[in-house]
Amino acid sequence: MDDQKSVDTTTNETVESDRLQKIKEKLINTFANFPDYISQFYQTYQRQLKVIGSLILIILTFRLILGFLEALEGITTLSISFELIGMGYSVWFVYRYLLRKSNRQELLDKIQGIKAEIVGKKS
Repeated sequence: MDDQKSVDTTTNETVESDRLQKIKEKLINTFANFPDYISQFYQTYQRQLKVIGSLILIILTFRLILGFLEALEGITTLSISFELIGMGYSVWFVYRYLLRKSNRQELLDKIQGIKAEIVGKKS
């Protein structure tokens, strides 16, 4: 009976050793070809990766801009100045473009021209 246990132990050790050797070879092969895997992955998912990267950059940019604007808003003098400038521009815009029908038509023509430039059609 002791002979059978020693044979089983040797067989199990050999099987385990072979299994570990195969795992080691797979890992070495994977790490040796890692740049190829990355290149193939990038080639396959290039468009999706660019979209995800662009979205991350856009989100980070907005967060940076919002942080900057919050910092500016913390400065009382600048906050009041920006509000006054905004109100002044709004009053000027209403006076310039919205009070008279001819000026409203001029504004609509400008908007149509801008839309035509963006779309690429000439009106």
